[in-house]
Formats: sequence, C-alpha cells, structure tokens
Amino acid sequence: MAFKSLITVSTTLATALLLVGCSPESASTDEPGQAIEETESTETNANGESATGGGLDSLEADSLHDAVEPAAAGTAYIEIAGERLDFAGVECTADEREGAETVQFIVQGDTAYGRTELSLRRGIGPDLGFNYEEELVQVTHIGGTGGRELNDISNAQNGGDEDGSTEWFRGDGPDPMIRIVGSDISARGTLAGLPGAENPHEGEFVLAANCG
Repeated sequence: MAFKSLITVSTTLATALLLVGCSPESASTDEPGQAIEETESTETNANGESATGGGLDSLEADSLHDAVEPAAAGTAYIEIAGERLDFAGVECTADEREGAETVQFIVQGDTAYGRTELSLRRGIGPDLGFNYEEELVQVTHIGGTGGRELNDISNAQNGGDEDGSTEWFRGDGPDPMIRIVGSDISARGTLAGLPGAENPHEGEFVLAANCG
C-alpha cells in the first residue's frame, strides 16, 4: 500500500475520537444519534454483509464493499443521501506496530458547502487503545454552512471488542464499515451530526478512496 509511515491527525478527527474514546458512557444522551447501541446479533443487511458484530479480524479485507465504485488514484469521494463530494490529493497514513495497526487519511477540498474535510480511520489490535477495533468516517464543513465560525461535523463511528461485538457511538453501518484492499478503500453507513453542529451533513453514505 502507498501509505505514509507517520500518523498526523487533524483537530476535528482527534476531537471526534476523544469524545467517545475516553468514556463511551458519556456519549449516551437523549439526542438523536447519540445513544450507544450494543449490536450482538448476526442479522445481515440488504447487501449481505453483517450489520453487527463478527466482522473482520484484520486491518485489511478480502474485497471492497459491493456496489461501491472504486476511486481514481489519489482521490476520494463520498456520496451522502445521493449527493457526491469529490476530493483530490489523498495521502493515506499507516501505522503498523506490534499489537496495533491503523490506516487513515484526512483530505480537504472545496465543495458546494465551502471548504470541507473528509476523514477516515480504521484500526485494530489489542494495543490499539480503548477498543480492540475502531472505525471512523467523518465529514466536516469548516466554518459551518451559514457563515458561522463553528464547524458542522457529522460522522459514523464504532468500537469493537476482540470477541466481535460492536458498539456504535454515532451513526450506523455494516460490520465492517470500512474495507481496505491494497491501496483501495471503501466504506458505507449512515452519518449523524455531532452535538453543536447546526447543519451537519447527515444520511446514508458510500465512500471510496485510493491511496495513490
């Protein structure tokens, strides 16, 4: 895979990870999209993928998600509720050490919503941190969409145990939400807004990226 070896995490991505990583219980509120869901059944979704626990036990998958068109080299796109946002200059970062492996990228581009950041992270291993497995897809409209100074952030994020059980901290999706095959990445699920986001970009999404 064409990955960098040094992890660099943006402020918005690090904030999202911190919100749920330090105390999953604190993320459970009465607001839509905030409740942590324990998913221990083995039902499958319409794409034939496991919608709950028991997904991948490795960083990479054997295949990408069905019906997700691969991205061109060095690019990424995300379609949210049928609306596509495109990004160029994708550079993925890999961290492979004993007990934990991660792949992530953070890319910005100009969209119909102004400057937008797309972030993705998948990690796995007993020494990863708070969870054995973690997945995050995040969309940030920098400065909001109505002239505000605050960012409008939405994401889909989960954490898993080594036994295959999965908790969704925000949003929803299949297990795994993110599939990595060589330099190609695909993801699918549902984005939900973070607290304080006035107009987050929410809804079902499909994503593809190529690390170049």
